[in-house]
Amino acid sequence: MLATRTLLSKQTLAVLSRQPACFVHQGEYGNWGNTNVALVFSGCGWWDGTDVHEGAYTMYHLSRNGARFQMFAPNQQQMHVMDHMKNQPFSGENRNMMIESARFNHGQGKRQMHDLSTLDVNNFDAVIFPGGHGVVKNL
Repeated sequence: MLATRTLLSKQTLAVLSRQPACFVHQGEYGNWGNTNVALVFSGCGWWDGTDVHEGAYTMYHLSRNGARFQMFAPNQQQMHVMDHMKNQPFSGENRNMMIESARFNHGQGKRQMHDLSTLDVNNFDAVIFPGGHGVVKNL
C-alpha cells in the first residue's frame, strides 16, 4: 500500500510539473513578474462589501503568476451593514471598510491594507476592483 501511494504521488507530481502556472494565461502571459497591481476592496462580504471569493481568487491568481500587488480600501464607514443570514441591513451598526477589508490580508506585513486616499495610480500597471455589492454601495 505504501508503494502504491509513492507511485501515485510520483505520477501526480509528474503530471503537475508539466502544467502551466495558470491555465487561462499560458505562454508569454503566464509570468506577470514586473506587473504592479492595486486591489481596491470595499469591505468584506457579498451584500455589503467585496465578495470573499472574488477577492481571494484575484489575489491567488496574481500571486501564482508572479504579479506584485498592494491592497487598498477607503478609510470610512460602509453604507450599511448586512445580516447575511436574512439579507437585510442591521439597524444601528456601523463598520469601517478598511478594517473589514483587512480580513483579506491575514495580518501579513507586506500585504497590509492601505488607505485608498494614498493610492497613486502612476505607481501601478493596473487597478482591480473585486466584485460584490460593496463596489456599488460603498465606492
